[in-house]
Amino acid sequence: MTSIIIRKNLSELVADHLLEKIASGDYKTGEKLPVETDLMKLFGVGRSTIREAIKSLANSRYVNVFQGRGTYVAAAQRQEDFFMTELISADASNVQELITLLETRIIENAILDSSRIDLGSLKTVLANCAAAVSEINLKALALGHFEFYYKLGLTGSNRLLSELYHLLVNKIKDQIFLSEQALESFQLLPDFYSGMINSLVNRNPTLTVDFHFQTARIFYDSALCT
Repeated sequence: MTSIIIRKNLSELVADHLLEKIASGDYKTGEKLPVETDLMKLFGVGRSTIREAIKSLANSRYVNVFQGRGTYVAAAQRQEDFFMTELISADASNVQELITLLETRIIENAILDSSRIDLGSLKTVLANCAAAVSEINLKALALGHFEFYYKLGLTGSNRLLSELYHLLVNKIKDQIFLSEQALESFQLLPDFYSGMINSLVNRNPTLTVDFHFQTARIFYDSALCT
């Protein structure tokens, strides 16, 4: 069984601390965060670490960065937002469980809206996944897996579904490291992704769902989230 090793670097730890302050109300909606130099002193880290942490929070839409004006807490992130508060402290394995449920829902929506599939972007993701397998770069393959479902989620009419998936993936994607012990199984994934796309284009929902669950079995059942 593959082991997923959860690791956090300094910038991720800083981002987590800032996120906790946002959730607790220390930094309120619309409030400007301390400047870089103050954050460097507060956390005892260098400028590059602070910038990486802020970039991560901005990518996850917790803060808005305005050149020349500073960084502000995004309007959507409120201390009273129960979901966000829970997500901040959620265990990676619990987040992973939600992600798997959303992937199934993304597939169901894609089946209903298969005519809207962006084949170009999905084929690019497929090529990246195949290259990751060829280079035995399982970290890139894991990221490719999440990108595949996110792109597929954009196919459906429920944009909120794909954005929620994106939010949850951002919580754990940089913490996932797959062991090469399951390489033989992971090598099948690009074919399964391709199978999903082809069966969607050919309007074969049964085969689409079958490819999806085979993918989930390999990607998740062969991995242990610790």
